[in-house]
This record gives sequence, structure tokens and C-alpha cells, in this order.
Amino acid sequence: MMIPPMSIPPFTNIRFSNMIKAHVGVPVGTIGRIIEPGRAAKVLDEGQADFVVMGRGLLADTEWPNKAREGRFEDIRECIGCNQGCIDKIHKMEPFTCLQNPVIGREEAFEIKKADQPKKVVVIGGGPAGLEAARVAALRNHEVTLYEKESLLGGQLRIGKLPPKREELGKVIDHLTRQVKKLGVRLELGKGISEGAVKDLQADVIVVATGSRPLVPGIEGIDQKHVVYAADVLTGKSAVGQRAVIVGAGLVGLETADFLSEQGKAIMVFEMMETTPPDMGNANRIYFEDTFAQRGVEIQFGAEIKRIEEEAIVYVQKGWTRKVTGVDTVVLATGAVPDDALMKAVGNKTKVFSVGDCVAARNAMEAIYEGSKIGREI
Repeated sequence: MMIPPMSIPPFTNIRFSNMIKAHVGVPVGTIGRIIEPGRAAKVLDEGQADFVVMGRGLLADTEWPNKAREGRFEDIRECIGCNQGCIDKIHKMEPFTCLQNPVIGREEAFEIKKADQPKKVVVIGGGPAGLEAARVAALRNHEVTLYEKESLLGGQLRIGKLPPKREELGKVIDHLTRQVKKLGVRLELGKGISEGAVKDLQADVIVVATGSRPLVPGIEGIDQKHVVYAADVLTGKSAVGQRAVIVGAGLVGLETADFLSEQGKAIMVFEMMETTPPDMGNANRIYFEDTFAQRGVEIQFGAEIKRIEEEAIVYVQKGWTRKVTGVDTVVLATGAVPDDALMKAVGNKTKVFSVGDCVAARNAMEAIYEGSKIGREI
């Protein structure tokens, strides 16, 4: 594979370079998710290739070779093969960047400069936006404290890494967590900040990164016990019966369908739009098409759920009202809305910034970009 996505294991083409080397007398290189230096060195030591070639890995971390040479393996920001900032952008004829490394394409504007006057910075929220804001602010010599109401860092990415073949999203949080600890960011986990407590933080600058919450659609019967949210399904908080309907065919809905169908459950997905989201990359689209074809997952596009009954759903598609019976569980993957209560309470003050999903519910690439940008502006 020329550009293997996240669903394909790293070092996927090694077997081919090894085979070719047995038949030619010239140096043979290999490419395809070369992300970890120890394994890359092993490929060379075992003679499976004469050299390794990196593309996306050097976008994720332009200093990868230097860090490897210096033995700074834990500082390497490994490419996760998401393709969102690079390949997907190129296919759309848009400037490319990197989900994890927003400096790419903005090298001059995003140069790290030490702050003239170091400040006390408080970041509220430990998702990707908050962690990146804390990391960059600390790099610039600010004194940073990060508050996270949960006992673990990561925000939505802690859930995003749970579906099949999405585990590498966890590397984003692992890297950011290692870096903020290394830079001396004070982490206050399991400590949420109430609206009334903001004024007691004694901070020069506050960055609000409180994320989002699930959108509750106005569907009749949505308050029944067998109606659950995708996030609760992925984390194991909500059980799902053998026959399930998923409402929403965005990335979360499709990942949840993948997660449940892998368990052998019968899945139907309903989407109001006529297609999957336009921002879904080709690699993801092909993966889901192939996987769902094999597992018999059915997707109904242009279908609006009107009513949820005890063991059925009623929907409208192309002007026709239809009913699906024998439904054990209805899973909502209908998007998210900003959790902006804290930001609204703080008000419009010059020393307060908001980043990530609490501004508008989007994706990790947007969140990390905004956190990185604010960290440079403080």
C-alpha cells in the first residue's frame, strides 16, 4: 500500500521489500507507516530492507531522525496514519498540515518565541485542545496549571480510540501528556472548576477548553431506557442488544457500527443526509465500505427517524414512512454541542480564551490547532 491509513498496521510493506531483495542486486528501500525507530533499525539489521523511507512521519515530527539519533524516543511524535491533515487535504487541493503538528504549513507564523513577561496560565480542560495549549504555553516559559474534572486526560480522544483499528488515536494523548509533564505543567486531575470558582484562580490568563456534550435530537420517544449514546456504548457504560439501530452516519456513528458489528450484532445505521460527511477521507470511507459489506451492516441514507417505540423505529425516507421492528437498542450518534457554560459565565474578558469543542464541536485537528495558536498568543 502506498499510503496505508490507520486501519493498516505500521511497517506494512516490509514483507515485499524482503522478497524483492532476494531477486535484485541494487539497494531496496521500504515505505509505509515507518513510525518507530527501534523497529526501523531492526528491519535494517535483519536485512529486510537497505533503507527506510518516511513521508507522513516527518510531517508529524520533523525532528524524528534527530530525536532517534539522540535516543529521545519518548519525545517522538508518532504519525497515527489518520490522513486528515495531509492526504485528505491534498485530495481536496487544500494546503496540507498535520493533525498532531499544526506547525506544518505555518512554520513562520508558529515559530516558538519565549514570552517577554511570563504569566500564570490556567487551562481548564484536559482534552487535546487544552493539553496543546498548556504544552505550547509552557514551552514559552509561562507557569501553567491544567485542571481536568475527570481522573484521566484525553477528552473525546479517550473515547475515539476505542473502536476497532482506532487505537492509535491514543498516541496523541500519550505524547501530549508526556510533554506537559516534562515541561513542568501542574496537573490537577479530578478537579473541575465551577463557574463561581474561576475568580479565585489567581491567573493572569485563563484558557477554557471544556469540550462538548452529546446533542439530544428532538425525536419522539427518545427518553426510553433502550435509547443510549454512542460514547456510553464505546466506554461500556451502556449495554446493547443483539439488534441495534444507530442514528447518525458521521464518523462516530460508523465507528460505533464497526465496534458493535465486530461483536456479531446486527446493525442498521440511519442518516438524514444523502451521503457520509464530505470531510470524511477516502481511506476511512473505503475501510467502512469494505468492513460493512463483509458484516452485513446496512446504512439508510436520506432517512429521518421520526419516532422511537419500545421495539421499533419509524422513519421517513424519500417521502415514504417506514417502520423497522425487532429493535433491541437505539444508539444516538447525532453529533455534539459545545459545553460552553463556563465560558459564558466568565464572560468576554481579554485574559480569557476558549479553544476546541467548547467553541464549536469539530474534530481533534481543529482542537489541537486552536490550542497551539492560543498558546503562542498568550
